[in-house]
Amino acid sequence: MPLHGRTVVRGVQNDYSELKQIGEGVFGRCFSAYRVYDNELVQLKEYNVTSMSIADRRQLIEGIEILQCMYYRHIVQFYASFGDPEADVHYMETELCANGSLRELISCYRSLATSGAVSHQNEPPVIGARRSGRNIYIDEAIVWNIAAQAIAGLAFLHNQMEDGERCAVTHRYISPESFGINGDGVLKLDNFEVAVVAKASNSPFDEINRSVTGVVGVPAYRAPEIKEGEYYGPLSDIWSLGCVLLELCTLKVPPVYVSESSEFEVYMPDHYSSELRSFIRSMLKIDPVQRPTSVLLKANKNLSRYQHAAVPIPVPARALA
Repeated sequence: MPLHGRTVVRGVQNDYSELKQIGEGVFGRCFSAYRVYDNELVQLKEYNVTSMSIADRRQLIEGIEILQCMYYRHIVQFYASFGDPEADVHYMETELCANGSLRELISCYRSLATSGAVSHQNEPPVIGARRSGRNIYIDEAIVWNIAAQAIAGLAFLHNQMEDGERCAVTHRYISPESFGINGDGVLKLDNFEVAVVAKASNSPFDEINRSVTGVVGVPAYRAPEIKEGEYYGPLSDIWSLGCVLLELCTLKVPPVYVSESSEFEVYMPDHYSSELRSFIRSMLKIDPVQRPTSVLLKANKNLSRYQHAAVPIPVPARALA
């Protein structure tokens, strides 16, 4: 059955060629494919709607509709949404981030750091890799660059208008897998399937930040208020992004917040500047009210300096071996 009445209905086999699975999405599989009519390489996400609950179908519809409205440099571009008449599946077509994701980027550096093939005397063979003693790490300028582009995308999401009212989109699935890198080295936010919109009306902005419920997201990047079953909002995305940036700096999956009674310590390597360490720690405050908004983060002087500098995001080395 088609997921949405306004979607285009067509057959995947007739309109796409050379489908290749490149990953698993929030509700299904992801493929790269060539669009037959113009030979454009795109991303195709497949959703098996018959195996989804009614609530999940509704959420998927909302997420797709949100992405349809998002036209911004740091958000993956939506192309089409359609059902396949030959099967009970639904598809969404978007731009393909040809240089992979931040997950692949982190894996690239992690493999380099643990590889015995790199001698102590040689310079790291990957762009943006630096050495501190025997440790390999990502150059600070690249971390700032990634932070600047990611926060620009979140600031756009978190400050929307709908029917003349201020509202905020909460992404709810921020993780390294949700950031793609296109052919020009531009960071793109993807995976909008569980995104939701919260309207502010005439209420204080704080009410937007406490207007969403539901335990979603990748556990290692899930904000404390989500794990505690509390109301939350855009500031939960800030925590998740802080975890992503922390992982870029440590090349380790961030520690999982367990409960208010447990300790949560943010370790940052000392080869990074105090400015960067303080910046990331500010995003990882247990109390969401103490976290800066995406707009405040975007105004950080270091972000503006590195965002416009000629610092390329290195292409993930899928074949380091």
